[in-house]
Amino acid sequence: MLGFSKTRYAHCQGDPFGMPLYIILMLMAGISYGLVTPLAKLGIVHDVPVAWLTLAQYPVSLIIFHFGKTMTSSKVIPRWQDHLTMIAIGALGAGVSLTYYRSLTFLPGSIGIVLLFQFTWMLPLLSGLLHHHWPTRCQRYGIAAVLAGTFLAGGIVRGSLPLEGFALGLASALLYALTLLLSGRINAAISPWYRSEISLASGLLLISIAYQPWHNLQWAIDPSTWVWGSLMGLFSQAIPLLFTYISAPQLPPALTGMLASSELPVAVILSAVWLNETVSIWRWIGVAIILAGILIGSVPLKRLKHTSPL
Repeated sequence: MLGFSKTRYAHCQGDPFGMPLYIILMLMAGISYGLVTPLAKLGIVHDVPVAWLTLAQYPVSLIIFHFGKTMTSSKVIPRWQDHLTMIAIGALGAGVSLTYYRSLTFLPGSIGIVLLFQFTWMLPLLSGLLHHHWPTRCQRYGIAAVLAGTFLAGGIVRGSLPLEGFALGLASALLYALTLLLSGRINAAISPWYRSEISLASGLLLISIAYQPWHNLQWAIDPSTWVWGSLMGLFSQAIPLLFTYISAPQLPPALTGMLASSELPVAVILSAVWLNETVSIWRWIGVAIILAGILIGSVPLKRLKHTSPL
């Protein structure tokens, strides 16, 4: 069972910062993810293959987490079950990258990210089906707003979608929802630095098996590979994974999904500013609706502190 109980929220109340800190950290994780899409596009403009951009994300993050682990100590010794969960989270995260980037070879980016953002309803649905933690009324309104805004901001146009791209996009959303759901099951007393390092190492192993970089080593010595890959790793792995590990165990799944969905508005805004992409008025309206949905989903904080939230 996920620990979204009175005891868990009593723990939050005893925290010197409390739930607002966890909400801010989860929001920052989503914003950090929003930087990745424009950074990836800039890397591709510099002719770095997507496979190597994906692989090059991992080393800088592993170094950061390993250094953080050596500077801190865990309150508990992780059990083998904890290690399995951490490995599963890393594998799921790698699966998100594999399926999402692959879907973009079939779909326009705006539609690909719309499909990825179906995690906003998949996450609370999975929590409800598996653990009977159903969203509150405000959170349901927030989910509906995020869905509506996502379709506007994604700029879906008429026409049929390639079945393979559609399936891969939905698969990336499901894997991302499972990643967030499993993140809430990790023992919060285990050092987030340690948890992140184990998860990333397992993710790197899976990505390496999938892409087999040893068949194309010329990009391993190209500086642009590591410049763009390291920037992407900082904002796609290091910051969001650490902040998600800290905050997700303290927040209900529906609220976690709402806050993580801040990725899309950031991606749209930065695509317009950094890449000079044309953004229609409907896309800006969609961004505004998504922000409203995030706010609506975050409203019942006082209630969450005193009762079982889901």
